[in-house]
Amino acid sequence: MDNIARTQHNHRRFYSLLAFLLGLISLRYALQIDIPPVLFLVIIICMALFGDLNEICCICICCIPLHESIDLFYALAFCVSIIAIKYPRKIELNLAVAPIYAMIVWELLHCIRSDFSIMTFIVNCIPLLVLAIFMCIDARKIDYCYIGRAFAITLTVICMSSLLKLLYLSDFNILKTFAGLQRLGHDASEVSLDGKGSIQTNTLGILCVLAITWLMQLRMAGSGSSRDIVLVILMAVFGTLTASRTYLVCLVLMLALLLFSHRGSLERKLRFLGGMVMLAMIALALLYLIFPDLMEYYISRFAEKDITAGRDVLMVKYHKFILDNPKVMFWGLGLNRFNEDLMLVHKVAANVPHNGIQELVIAWGFPGIIMFICLWGVMIWRSRHFCTKKRLINYILLIIILVKSQAGQMLNSSYTMLTFCFAYLSMCQNFFQANKGYSDFLSAPMPNKTARRGEKV
Repeated sequence: MDNIARTQHNHRRFYSLLAFLLGLISLRYALQIDIPPVLFLVIIICMALFGDLNEICCICICCIPLHESIDLFYALAFCVSIIAIKYPRKIELNLAVAPIYAMIVWELLHCIRSDFSIMTFIVNCIPLLVLAIFMCIDARKIDYCYIGRAFAITLTVICMSSLLKLLYLSDFNILKTFAGLQRLGHDASEVSLDGKGSIQTNTLGILCVLAITWLMQLRMAGSGSSRDIVLVILMAVFGTLTASRTYLVCLVLMLALLLFSHRGSLERKLRFLGGMVMLAMIALALLYLIFPDLMEYYISRFAEKDITAGRDVLMVKYHKFILDNPKVMFWGLGLNRFNEDLMLVHKVAANVPHNGIQELVIAWGFPGIIMFICLWGVMIWRSRHFCTKKRLINYILLIIILVKSQAGQMLNSSYTMLTFCFAYLSMCQNFFQANKGYSDFLSAPMPNKTARRGEKV
């Protein structure tokens, strides 16, 4: 009991700093208060300096929904450095990180050019180094429940800030806000709203799906709390408000995978499916009653002739570009000046590949595909040290990330590369065995519930 109380007491400082950070970000974004972003970085550094290993890993994951509110590169660089300095004995180098080192060396070889930028090279490598750190730490020392809920809460605050910004622009008239067919987040063709915290709509939708998956994993494993359901509902609402097709497709895929992962008889699976369908129907009915214009807009997005939003045209163009350029096919352009080099193809910087495999080939050639296949293979191999009996539930996050990447970016997207960290953590969990004690909200394992008052646990 003393260890549990000490852990909860130690986490209070982390909770306080996280709440303070999220509050400042909300004030800067939602109410347009000019708060210097360097203050956010100072708070993150303090959280890492005074935090334990779990808390520093939690900061790295929480930086994903904050990637457009903070200087992501410096935040992750400080976290990686602090882990290396404070916990060198907990970092066990192993063969699992070999593909990551190969990627860094391969990118370095592409940097042998007159316009090489060392800062750009380091920025491109930081997400890979964070993943390497996660794969070198004993996954049993990382609290999956604690990090997952912190991620969901951080994302909830960012979504609420985005919603408040939209309401602020419409004089806090919620019907007026969505009658104008506004979407939560900002479109890819737009610059982030005033550069203050807004996440691109599809990105926001995908992060909502990942948060729902994380929380549902805990729920199905018997490690969830009733407050997780509140977070799931909020994530579902915010994801729907993005009106993202990618969000809806990945949400349906996630529910199907959870259904097949559900332990129990066919009757229990059908009841689970019926419950999900009923909740979805109720949510859609309420959405139509409250926001009929938004609902009609949502339906119209799937009724468009070009449902891929031009991605099919981009795929054909880049496919031809790869076949017509053997150097790109076997060597790639590298990430150092990726967008600038692609301007030579389409003369428009925004027309980057919207397919993760194509992007990988254009950046690193076919060797890049081989290195990534090896990376996914060693992630599975390394995770077997901590979870020998894997189930489909362990791979749901990885599957969703890979499917999402086929309609967007992967290698050239820092947040997508960072999501592989919690896909790896998911593969390390014995969901139906190890996490039974984690039922409290953002806390250490709870004591044995069968113990009576006054008894030592």
